[in-house]
Amino acid sequence: MLGVTQRGPIIGPLTHAYAQLHHDRDQHGLLTGLEETEVTLGTDYFVPVQPAAGTHGTTLTLIPPYPTYPPEEAFTRTGDSGLPLVLLTEGGAGAGRRVFWTGNVDAFFMATNAPDFSRLLRNSIEWAFPGEQPAQVSGPGLIEMHPYRQAQNLQVHLVNFTNPDTWRAPVHDLLPVGQQTVRVRVPNNASVAPEARCLVSGRTLPVARSGQWVEAVLPELLDHEIVAFDLAEQTRQ
Repeated sequence: MLGVTQRGPIIGPLTHAYAQLHHDRDQHGLLTGLEETEVTLGTDYFVPVQPAAGTHGTTLTLIPPYPTYPPEEAFTRTGDSGLPLVLLTEGGAGAGRRVFWTGNVDAFFMATNAPDFSRLLRNSIEWAFPGEQPAQVSGPGLIEMHPYRQAQNLQVHLVNFTNPDTWRAPVHDLLPVGQQTVRVRVPNNASVAPEARCLVSGRTLPVARSGQWVEAVLPELLDHEIVAFDLAEQTRQ
């Protein structure tokens, strides 16, 4: 189902392993936003796999570990191994898309906070679910967002995690971040009220519409806000 066959046991922990980015082979947009990057960190665990026919696995490949010390010995002996770090499969009609990471990419990102892996994870999700994201939030800082649908409105809950104490609670001080652009996809081409309601602060925000999307700009975010877009009962023809 995932388009892979395991070739051997899990390898790791790997120290000083890297990943080779092959932009000329990126058929699925997995490397979008990393155009100036040729090599990035590799995960610390890895499963050797054999891709099935029709599975694409050449975009991101493993550079095996090499010595870190002494400095004059810190260079790769093998270069790019060609072993896939991520495999993408696109089935026929109704079969969906599948992304299989051969390393512990989520745990590795949690441990290292490596921005490249944040981008890779995001790109793989967006490729697997094209056009299905119900909401988007863009702006500075680390923001947790959750979209919700109620009978008469669309809500986006925002939590500001931009803080040196984020991963070691409790937080000592709240640090506000700048403007956040909140966008939601409107179901069934419904009409939306001209102003969005902020359910925590009580303020209202002008709403702009572009096709199936509406957006409002929150000037700043201190800790928590809920932006609600009210739906009209009638739908547009």
